[in-house]
Amino acid sequence: MVPSTPGPRASGEIRLAVEDGVVVLHLTGEVDAAAVAAFESAGGAAPPGLLRVVDASAVTFLNSVGAVLVIRLTQPARTAGLRPVLRRPSEAALQVLRLTGLELLFDRVG
Repeated sequence: MVPSTPGPRASGEIRLAVEDGVVVLHLTGEVDAAAVAAFESAGGAAPPGLLRVVDASAVTFLNSVGAVLVIRLTQPARTAGLRPVLRRPSEAALQVLRLTGLELLFDRVG
């Protein structure tokens, strides 16, 4: 009998939503190059207004490609004098943001 091989990694999801008039970026699962490519190919790279909140509560993995996307999408808010909010970041997300110093670009809630 041949041992089974593990299936492909669980993919992540990146999506934009408007909640109570505020643009929120939701990050779920593995936020890597594949997830970013899927998000951008679906036309999600242009938020419908200033991106003010990043919900990273369901992130299980975040690499540099995912982190760069978050910084790029939240930059217009910073340019406008606003400070984006990092909402309930998972430990996986926080580890990368702390290591790179990017955590300092956000207010943190939860």
